[in-house]
Amino acid sequence: MFFTHLHDDHTSGLPGLICSDRNVRVIAAENSHFHLPPDSPAARNKSYALRFEAAGKVVVFTGDTGPSEAVTRLAKGADILVSEMASPADQKNLPPRLQLHVEQEHLSPAAVGEMAERAGVGTLVLSHLKSVTPQDLAEVRRRFTGKVVAGEDLQRF
Repeated sequence: MFFTHLHDDHTSGLPGLICSDRNVRVIAAENSHFHLPPDSPAARNKSYALRFEAAGKVVVFTGDTGPSEAVTRLAKGADILVSEMASPADQKNLPPRLQLHVEQEHLSPAAVGEMAERAGVGTLVLSHLKSVTPQDLAEVRRRFTGKVVAGEDLQRF
């Protein structure tokens, strides 16, 4: 996902339509990933979700994000939503500052399931996984009625 952590000087016009031709449309929305004070040197960093529309199909990639209405709207009606997810099991031994980052700026199993359901996507592919437990998948499935896949590198859909 080469577009997910670009600086503003490389993304003029974001969020919104990135490109469109007779084969594909690419649309971006800013994620809820960097909760930084405006005066922080890192505050110009952004994370974007991308929507690809081609050949009558729609695939959305969240990139790193916390719960986000903009991303939910971007994913509306997508055939496939490839979304990051952070398992609570991975947070147990993190320092408190990093725990807060993961809780606020990444998607929990409950949050990703709710987002996919509200967006009405067909298939939810979980990505950016350090680990995924059966409890995590059960939590997603309690909130999302579509197909759920724990993504693996080089998988095809």
